[in-house]
Amino acid sequence: MKYINDDEMWMEVTKRIERQLHEQYEANRKYQQSYPIDIPNDVCNHAVLNGIQIDNNFNPKVHDFVPFMKLDDEELFIWTHKKIRIPHLFPRFLKM
Repeated sequence: MKYINDDEMWMEVTKRIERQLHEQYEANRKYQQSYPIDIPNDVCNHAVLNGIQIDNNFNPKVHDFVPFMKLDDEELFIWTHKKIRIPHLFPRFLKM
């Protein structure tokens, strides 16, 4: 029976892990360029506000995007994105 030298095996495993981590890092970097997390920015000027409950007595439907309020530098919408009809506030920033 032929045994693999432990040093060779660990070197190969280390190289594979290093290669995989590098590929994941590059994929994450490209994703961050397409979808930056410092909103608002040039790519994305929308956000979802959590923790504010809106009464759904106006009978919203799924995917409704209802204008709610407009300020100088942002607009607020009420967005219902699920069947359970819990709307969210969804601001759009006009000026950055």
